[in-house]
Amino acid sequence: MLAAACIAMLSETGHAAGGFHMTGEELTKYCLAFRQFKQQAGRATSQERHDAALCIGYVEGILDSESLGGGSPSHFPAACPPNDANSNTLAEVVAIFLDQNPALRHHTGYHLVKLALEHSYPCKR
Repeated sequence: MLAAACIAMLSETGHAAGGFHMTGEELTKYCLAFRQFKQQAGRATSQERHDAALCIGYVEGILDSESLGGGSPSHFPAACPPNDANSNTLAEVVAIFLDQNPALRHHTGYHLVKLALEHSYPCKR
């Protein structure tokens, strides 16, 4: 439900038309806003809420595309988040990873979400 709302928001901003590409720096901005929003216990400006929603929606969108076979397994090992992990938990994992790895922010947002989840939730082989 939240992912659908975020997609609708992206459509309104025009980013979703013709494909949406997010840089690592943009994703970092949005996901750090998400962490700040959580720390403020929901007291945030409308821009801060918007940025936090973009982080959650982007992470969910990557996961949804992967579950539908949109990912390229040859480029990324699989991430195996627990079944009970929710959108907030996964966005938090990505936000922490981005905060702790500033040297990786030159990668695309897609790549960084994959790296963060693979780092935090490696699949057992």
